[in-house]
Amino acid sequence: MDMLSFITDDRSYVDDLNKDEPCLHPDYLVVTALKMMSTDNLSSVAICKNGRYLGRIYANELQRFVDNSEDELVYHRLNFDLETAIAVMRLEQQ
Repeated sequence: MDMLSFITDDRSYVDDLNKDEPCLHPDYLVVTALKMMSTDNLSSVAICKNGRYLGRIYANELQRFVDNSEDELVYHRLNFDLETAIAVMRLEQQ
């Protein structure tokens, strides 16, 4: 299955962010993103920095990232920042 979540660096941002769209900073933790998506019933959320749209994270992929870890790593993965989580998901997909 192809991964849809992505992030660019802030020098090669995708676009300016729609001001009404909810977003998370790439340094936010996985647990923060999952809580926000669950509370607001979002299937995905933009990743932004300084008003620039850098990427998007999908709830199902983030949940799979946490669920597929070994039992002792679940709490560790919840504390990854979004940028690192996406990088690890990409590596695990290969």
